[in-house]
Amino acid sequence: MHLYGPYFAREKVGCHKREHQRDPDPAEYRRYFATGMVKIATCAAELPGAATFYRYSRKQEALITCGHSNSTYGEMAEAFKNGMRHVDHFWCVMSSVTSLRPRCGTPMQAGMEQFVLIEPEMSTEVIADGRHLAPELLAFALRMKGAERVCLVTDSSRALDMPPGRYRFGSEADGPWFESDGAVGRVGDALASSVAGMDHMVRTMVRSAGATLVEAVRMASLTPAERSGIEAEAGSIETGKRADLVILNRRLACRRTIIGGRVWAG
Repeated sequence: MHLYGPYFAREKVGCHKREHQRDPDPAEYRRYFATGMVKIATCAAELPGAATFYRYSRKQEALITCGHSNSTYGEMAEAFKNGMRHVDHFWCVMSSVTSLRPRCGTPMQAGMEQFVLIEPEMSTEVIADGRHLAPELLAFALRMKGAERVCLVTDSSRALDMPPGRYRFGSEADGPWFESDGAVGRVGDALASSVAGMDHMVRTMVRSAGATLVEAVRMASLTPAERSGIEAEAGSIETGKRADLVILNRRLACRRTIIGGRVWAG
């Protein structure tokens, strides 16, 4: 499982509820890790207590990520020392040169984007739904980091593959409402998660971003398995691994889904 929120920067919560945002609290996140289910853990690097969160997460052998953050290059470098190795959904609700506006007389600062690009050990992910990022940005991420360091992520909500309409984001009981046009979710003019599945992401990378089929499939399977530490049991077709497979046709549309060796769709 991915511990994703509530440890976001207040100005970078996106479409999540601002009142739920808070600094990392050891008494809280230790309960989450005690389940043994958390394998990925996100925290904005600039928050008070982030360093302690990262060090604890590293002891739990989780992939430590920075996301929904406006951290500077220096804050990212410090987070890296404490075990952070990944950035959530590249270019979405994250810092860059333009978001870190300098005070008069001070130089512009580097942020998350520059740290990810310059540090070989860092990995990231892209939402390849054709709505969040333009084709040239998808191609740029792949060229700069390679298929071994870029994961495909749907960032999808409960509106995944559903008809256009109004849906709840987050909690079904009281989560904020967003509109889906069948291609992407929006709150006003702001994007509010993807509504497309992983097969769509693979097609977008091949058709629009110039990725080879091998690269796109790796970004959807083996690379995220490696980054989250489950490559010994999943992520590629090998003897002894889980028989969780997706069969695509020549147009890269899903034909069959196989889970644990059992065919579920056809």
